[in-house]
Amino acid sequence: MTGQWASYADRVLRHVFATLPPDADERAVKRAIREAYPFGERSYWPYKAWGARARIWLAAWKAGLSEPAPAPKRRSKEESRDHATGDLFQ
Repeated sequence: MTGQWASYADRVLRHVFATLPPDADERAVKRAIREAYPFGERSYWPYKAWGARARIWLAAWKAGLSEPAPAPKRRSKEESRDHATGDLFQ
């Protein structure tokens, strides 16, 4: 998931996970995530983006990573076209 809301959520979550104590348990981590919610009302697209990014960061934390791996870059239609055989079938 990319976009302005997810990008801002990543910045906030990066700070949350950087400030966690080393001995934090899952309950404390979830509480820290819940308390750091930055978008006001918990509804609509910002809340969905926050939830999606929070799940990704929590899964990375459970796997022992300092932050999640970056999402693969989406390729445009032109980049994904097979130029070697494209002319044969058009």
